[in-house]
Amino acid sequence: MTKRNTVLSLLLVVGMTTVLGAATSLSMKYNTHANTIHEMKENELVVEKVIMKMIAYYGNDLKRTHHALKVHNFARTIAKLEGLSSEEQLTLEIAAVLHDIGIPESERKYNSSAAGYQEKEGPPIARELLKDLDLDKKMVERVCFMIGHHHTYEKVDKTDFQILFEADFLVNMYEGRAGKDRIIERQKKMFKTKTGNAILNSMMN
Repeated sequence: MTKRNTVLSLLLVVGMTTVLGAATSLSMKYNTHANTIHEMKENELVVEKVIMKMIAYYGNDLKRTHHALKVHNFARTIAKLEGLSSEEQLTLEIAAVLHDIGIPESERKYNSSAAGYQEKEGPPIARELLKDLDLDKKMVERVCFMIGHHHTYEKVDKTDFQILFEADFLVNMYEGRAGKDRIIERQKKMFKTKTGNAILNSMMN
């Protein structure tokens, strides 16, 4: 083989290797993207199932159902814009949907929906509602932890729980007709996320 042919052969091999490498890289990126989309759809389906369970549990208590849906919507929006991982997003959304699930049992047992009763009664009910969804045990425990402390700000330990607090307050301040001074005070004390603060500021203006 002549020197010229040898060089051409080498260039051809290098070119083919480069093309194959690029094709493999694109294929891997496509598969990763496809897997991400699939995971998102699966997670969304899980949340919809939890919402249906919540609605069935509350029955004709429309006030509780509407409150849960509004808190979930704020939590979902804040979490997405704050860049939570898919696992954190799913955990938060489930907790947001079920955060007040202990209220009916609290009212039945104690004739009260006081915060402490909600936090005590909520986790066992949440576990029962989630048991057939094949969720990771750690995720269920995290959901129950947030439900069991969702009125205890000192227990906030991560961004997902922080967002639940902010979302709940955004709804409660309207439903409870909180005064402006109290809202400003709670914002300074409780609100940490950029998105949560932006939403509250927009709602206050």
